[in-house]
Amino acid sequence: MATVVTMKYAFYLGVLGVAIAWAAIIMSIILSPWWDIWTGNLSQLGSVERPYSYVYNIGLTIAGIIFGIYSVSLIDVTKSRVGALASGIFLIASVHLIGVAIFASQPDVHTFSSGEFFGLTSLAIIFFGIALLSDRHWKHGALSLSLFAIGWGGSIIIDFPSNAFLEVYNLILMTIWVLTLTHYSLTKNRA
Repeated sequence: MATVVTMKYAFYLGVLGVAIAWAAIIMSIILSPWWDIWTGNLSQLGSVERPYSYVYNIGLTIAGIIFGIYSVSLIDVTKSRVGALASGIFLIASVHLIGVAIFASQPDVHTFSSGEFFGLTSLAIIFFGIALLSDRHWKHGALSLSLFAIGWGGSIIIDFPSNAFLEVYNLILMTIWVLTLTHYSLTKNRA
């Protein structure tokens, strides 16, 4: 019984992680009048040379830790190996999100961590979609696969004016995915 209650609340960690990440990004933008979404990228907000970089970096670190815990709770979303694989991939993506913040002053490692976060999260999205479809959860699985396709398709086809727009585009899709998994997890636990 305690495990069920604990897991029920663990599903909310995804929403908490998303809220913290967005709060850190939005607060950093507000505190950084020099930053321009039309020409910049989100990583500039965490540049250690900037006065309020800690807002961005601490926010992403906390979000990454929360997503790491959340990813472990996702093992119970599906009982399949594909679902467990997706959960593990998302755990590694969470570690890379922490790396984005920790290595803010090391451009090569920072860029690698950022790319890995986005790439691994997209893999987690597609594998969770496959796992949900194989468990016959059509709506949530199809939405997950659609978010993957929209993310990669849009990233390739749309000529974004800056890297920041591309990042925000994909973060919005990732937010929808976390909300989708949270909804599925909570409705599954009620059944």
